[in-house]
Amino acid sequence: GGRAHRAHTNPMLCVLSISVMLPAMARNLSRFSQHVSVSHRSSCRRLSTVTPSASRQSTSERSRSVSSHTVWTEFTPLAVRHGAVNLGQGFPNFGAPQALLEAASNAILDRSQPLLNQYTRPSGHPRLANALCSYFGPSFCGPSSSAPSPLLPERNLLVTVGASEGIFLVMQALLDPEDEVLLIEPFYDTYPTCTRLAGGRTRFVRLRPPKDGTTQRSHSAGDWYLDMQELEDAVTTKTKLLVINNPQNVPGKVYNRGELQALADFAERHDLLVLSDEVYEWLTYDSVDQVRIA
Repeated sequence: GGRAHRAHTNPMLCVLSISVMLPAMARNLSRFSQHVSVSHRSSCRRLSTVTPSASRQSTSERSRSVSSHTVWTEFTPLAVRHGAVNLGQGFPNFGAPQALLEAASNAILDRSQPLLNQYTRPSGHPRLANALCSYFGPSFCGPSSSAPSPLLPERNLLVTVGASEGIFLVMQALLDPEDEVLLIEPFYDTYPTCTRLAGGRTRFVRLRPPKDGTTQRSHSAGDWYLDMQELEDAVTTKTKLLVINNPQNVPGKVYNRGELQALADFAERHDLLVLSDEVYEWLTYDSVDQVRIA
């Protein structure tokens, strides 16, 4: 109660690079076995469980279609149990920079900002949104563009709690039931989960390993390639969205401008939307440039 309804007209969605990866919370829906009801007492909320009736499933059909078995739940416990090197999940072996910790602490302790404990702007704190648009804006301009930034914080940017929430919200906003999503294998396991929870269906196209004899040097991640004919064959009349991860983990491939142009032409030819997950944009090596498909 107390929340005003908001009407949005002419929405424009621009997916920025997502810099923080959090485990997908959505898949936990499949583990619930009881209804949850919300009751209000004064200004507090109390959650209580209600035993489900025998004639009604306790969770939605979409959430039941999501498996709780993932790389995170299967391989991480195995690696811990056997003391193995875990290639399924990344754990930085260093802490956050001291300057960042101090800046965050000072912002919280600053008594001149008494509203930090209040609800913030739904799409992101204004200072943060403005800073993000200023920083990312130039990379969305063409090489010959003189515009300082094409991004507007009130129209083109949404701050989320990690990459998984951002991907989940994009899927919820774009997909209707039975819409199909093209995923390039291998992929982050949140992609199919978010697709199914939005009522969509997944179709898969493999990233192919280098062909023998095509290079005189050792193979690198950049030698992996996408067979565009296989991508064409995967399209149907229900296909709506193509998801790309650039750089792609695994194998760490950075798509070059020619490959991205081919994907852009493919998307335009079939009137598809593109969700570009660029979480690893700062982890490029050997002077390889990361180009945004946008």
